[in-house]
Amino acid sequence: MLANSTSQEIAPNTVNGTVVAFVTPASMPSSDEKVLFVGTSKGKWQDFDGVPTISSRQLPRNSSDGNLLEIVKNTEGFGTSSKQLFPPEDATNPTGFNIEYVYGFSHRGFSYFIANQPIDEQRISPENYTKIVQICQKDRKYNSYIELPLNCTHNGNKYNLAQGAYVMEISSTEGLQGFVDGEAVLFVTFSKAIPNTMSPSAESAVCMYPVRSIMQKFFDRRISCFSGQTAWTDIRWWEPLSCRASKPLIAQMEAEGPEYCTTIDFIQPIGGVEGYDSEAVYTDSSGLTSITATNHDNDTIIFLGNSNGQLKKLRVMSASQASLYEEKSIDPGSAVTQNGLQFSTDHEFLYVMTQRKIIKVPVAECEQYTDCESCLNVGDGVGDPYCGWCTLQPNCTRRRESQCAGSRSTTSLRWVNSNNRCPLIKQVTPPNTPRTETKNIILDVLNLPRPVEVGSLEYMCVFGDFQPTSAVEVYDPVESVSKVNCSTPSNIGTTEAALTVDLGLLCSNTNSIVASTQFDFFDCQSFLSCTECVQNDFNCNWCIFENSCKRNSEPCDQDGTVYSQSSSDSNVKGREYCPHILEDNLPILIPAGVTIPFIVKAANLPEVEVS
Repeated sequence: MLANSTSQEIAPNTVNGTVVAFVTPASMPSSDEKVLFVGTSKGKWQDFDGVPTISSRQLPRNSSDGNLLEIVKNTEGFGTSSKQLFPPEDATNPTGFNIEYVYGFSHRGFSYFIANQPIDEQRISPENYTKIVQICQKDRKYNSYIELPLNCTHNGNKYNLAQGAYVMEISSTEGLQGFVDGEAVLFVTFSKAIPNTMSPSAESAVCMYPVRSIMQKFFDRRISCFSGQTAWTDIRWWEPLSCRASKPLIAQMEAEGPEYCTTIDFIQPIGGVEGYDSEAVYTDSSGLTSITATNHDNDTIIFLGNSNGQLKKLRVMSASQASLYEEKSIDPGSAVTQNGLQFSTDHEFLYVMTQRKIIKVPVAECEQYTDCESCLNVGDGVGDPYCGWCTLQPNCTRRRESQCAGSRSTTSLRWVNSNNRCPLIKQVTPPNTPRTETKNIILDVLNLPRPVEVGSLEYMCVFGDFQPTSAVEVYDPVESVSKVNCSTPSNIGTTEAALTVDLGLLCSNTNSIVASTQFDFFDCQSFLSCTECVQNDFNCNWCIFENSCKRNSEPCDQDGTVYSQSSSDSNVKGREYCPHILEDNLPILIPAGVTIPFIVKAANLPEVEVS
């Protein structure tokens, strides 16, 4: 890319060259024009005197102005100064020293760049590091330039190649110790360099940095240089100089704090050995290439692109952890480009740029989850911060009145997004009833939706395909549970000994099932064997002498009774006490037409009185 003068390079003309540019306000408060800050790696040009690695370029309001993209010059004071910074003169070989720019942003009167470069600019060592640069936008000629290493580690492992970055103000710091509501946070994705190369491996990490703390780190470094605590400016690739101690300057800096902007000509660009350290909030092995982030309600959400054309979504759980809750294949086999994730203006969609395509992707697809558990337990319980369960619809939706009435109420439980807030029938008392009788039952229900305003919600109990019965709900604040009273259907038209049906709690206002469980109807007399009679929880007893199954409330010879396995009336309970033939694996062989005695071994036979 060239400016108006065809000999002036702005963006590199190499395959792997990088350039970062962003718009900032003009340095003069009286001007309403903008300035383009540009950071560029080297290109393969010959007919020019040099290309600044960082520069400020003009963006006149009139696009036909001949000064478009020209270097900004400052004529105040003595002489003319240009807002640009050049790499070392001995770095003209394109295979030699270079700075790879990754990202840039403007914040509170300063411009920042994230870049990678070799640790040793003389030996062109394959080992490199990531740095962050700060320049005051009111500076006449980049005397305020300062850079420090930007470090990201996890369990002692260093991730030394920044691959993408994004800065935004977080709206909520719930659970984010060390962060402040509304402050700017820098999100950076790093990779480990492949040994002995400058290329990224698949091992990746994400680190978060409060910009406020970065500014303080820069401020502390300036103080250490100008107070004489350190001897050198420690910016070897540019021109390392001795630090000049100045008490008046220190006093001025301390008065203005981290937002101090130097305009003093004798100040030189500064570097540093001690950088800003951060522990990774997320790591993986997919080769992360791009990052962006957004706020949603009280959540901070990170979106990542990788070398396999995937989109990954993270929920920031704390200042030290971000958890993956969803990943989608966007363009298989084609890497998401650096800084290739951009939101639509309403933040409802994400534009994903790969090497071959630009794909528009919704930030959430809640409708893909069909029940409350799957809706609220996305990502093994992490949860999709955009999605919640609309309890009275019921559907997995966004928190919008148009999709879920009453969802904005914080007390009605009309819309829930915590994985333990699904409406749940905790207990039914009794859990089963005879099919020939109508019984009152009580449902203990957790997280039952409440009325939003004046009025009430009406419920009914639905037993399978049978006629619903009316229900009365009373909330118990002590146990935090709703007690729902209803009766079983009056006519269960079945001849089966046991019938299991779905018991659903239906909200009449929306004609939807809010929660459900299973309920059993039974008929003891329909069980034809001792084993069938007593191996369930229906309180049916087997009367041995009558060879029949009866309810525990019906008379039965006590000496010839095998009780239900759920009975508390006797220890003679369960199928093991039923009369049965013992297996001894010995065949009984009797010739046809011959009558001979034989023995059958049996257990639990009743004693018969002989008169």
